[in-house]
Amino acid sequence: MPAMMALSVPRGEFIVLLIFHSLQVVTSQGRTCGSNEAMCADSKRCIPNMWLCDKDRDCADGSDEADCEGRTCGSNEAMCADSKQCIPNMWLCDKDRDCADGSDETACDIFICKANQTRCADGSACVQNRWLCDGDSDCADGSDEGPQCSNHTKTCNVDSAMCSDDNQCIPVSWLCDGEEDCFDKSDERNCGPTCSVAETMCKNTNQCIRSSQLCDGKQDCPDASDENGCAAVYSLKKILQGFKTLFNNITLSN
Repeated sequence: MPAMMALSVPRGEFIVLLIFHSLQVVTSQGRTCGSNEAMCADSKRCIPNMWLCDKDRDCADGSDEADCEGRTCGSNEAMCADSKQCIPNMWLCDKDRDCADGSDETACDIFICKANQTRCADGSACVQNRWLCDGDSDCADGSDEGPQCSNHTKTCNVDSAMCSDDNQCIPVSWLCDGEEDCFDKSDERNCGPTCSVAETMCKNTNQCIRSSQLCDGKQDCPDASDENGCAAVYSLKKILQGFKTLFNNITLSN
């Protein structure tokens, strides 16, 4: 009896064959698919859900292209116009045809709005939700100020303030800034005097002085509050002036 001839297989190819054989064993014993996958009818392969009903046979038994009528899509998917294929929402209007019927690249002139936006009724633009029912028409068709605003209970974001008429939100930074931003002008009421970031208000008056005038040895506020509590500052300035004089004398002597 002739001796059996040994096969010489490179180690790398042997490992690949071993892995492939192992996968076959696993799949032949049945398997489960991930949440974004579908099992072929023969239970031997998992494919991405987006490959279902795309008119491209991916399962060996062709089951991914069967029973495609009346299919429903997930919350993050969109149905193609032929109602036979689901694609991720992010694939809509990306200039790449993903639906077999090309419907994912049609009607792309209609704006896709963000979570904090609302689409105008004519589909021509998206406006911020905080602009709805604020008395100012932001949509070209005026739909952001439509009949729905008559019974509208408006709330403002944490960085916004409500005008007194309860129908308009403005940024908090617009309160008491010297400009009337609310239609009822309530953002400029009960404001009192204010100073700029580079100014300081005198203690007992409504006068503002430059912050650089504080503790400068000169009375700038009528109540002299700009020079109150300055003893420590005066002492520090005197010490610094002494160091400056000493340094100048050393420099001259050299």
